[in-house]
Amino acid sequence: MRAERLRRLSLLQQRFDALPVDEAVSVSYGVWLLRSSRRQATETARHGPLIAATAHAHGARLYTRNARDFAGLEGLVNVIEV
Repeated sequence: MRAERLRRLSLLQQRFDALPVDEAVSVSYGVWLLRSSRRQATETARHGPLIAATAHAHGARLYTRNARDFAGLEGLVNVIEV
């Protein structure tokens, strides 16, 4: 399982450039935290604020297998479940 995850990560890194975490992301992060303060804490939810803020700040779509972890962010980020 771990080897497969590493293989997928390697493929993604070759195909896409990482988005920078900058001042715009930090502002979006604050907005995300305000909107999500009542959410249940899950593993993805703990990482969700930075993921959502980065997508929001860069006008990017957020592709995820766990769209419910980003519920309530409609209008801030375009969440696409895969």
